[in-house]
Amino acid sequence: MGVAGVLGTALLCAIHGATVENTLFEDGDGANTFRAFNPTQAEETHMYRTNWGIGHGLKDILEAHKGPFTGQGHKGLYEILTTSWHAQLSLNLAMLGSLTIVVAHHMYSMPPYPYLAIDYGTQLSLFTHHMWIGGFLIVGAATHAAIFMVRDYDPTTRYEDLLDRVLRHRDAIISHLNWACIFLGFHSFGLYIHNDTMSALGRPQDMFSDTAI
Repeated sequence: MGVAGVLGTALLCAIHGATVENTLFEDGDGANTFRAFNPTQAEETHMYRTNWGIGHGLKDILEAHKGPFTGQGHKGLYEILTTSWHAQLSLNLAMLGSLTIVVAHHMYSMPPYPYLAIDYGTQLSLFTHHMWIGGFLIVGAATHAAIFMVRDYDPTTRYEDLLDRVLRHRDAIISHLNWACIFLGFHSFGLYIHNDTMSALGRPQDMFSDTAI
């Protein structure tokens, strides 16, 4: 069948398999899901070392990533993650927080149970619950990253790697992010200004809403 066929079958089962009668996926969806994710699992298993020298270590993979603008790339990152608890905790909190926010979104956009699609109170509670958890985890990630930078980071041993280059260009990066945030802020604020103006002029049909433009 091939990877494309397996992925297509798994997607069709995921879309059409859930019914109100069984409240779960039909038989075979579990197997199709595992088949769909099998290519990624095969790639991950190649990272493990074996007695026959097959596979790659995480250190080798990190140090192999070098681009034209990244200097030494991720060289030294493995040592940072294995010697600094705060760096490792920061990375784990960031990944878990991001995953929790994705779960919060999926809880209402793709309800795992049929009744969730019509039980708006439960839906809203689950979304708020997971968004708060994800937000706290992201804040924790930034906090421990800052602790790592103050306590554990040694710039004398981390020359020309990716983290060093980011730190040396932090002024340009922060200024560009500042303009991006300003643009996004005015973009959404402009919608409010437009709606308030149209409402004041007695033109509700020209407002941005579910029943207008």
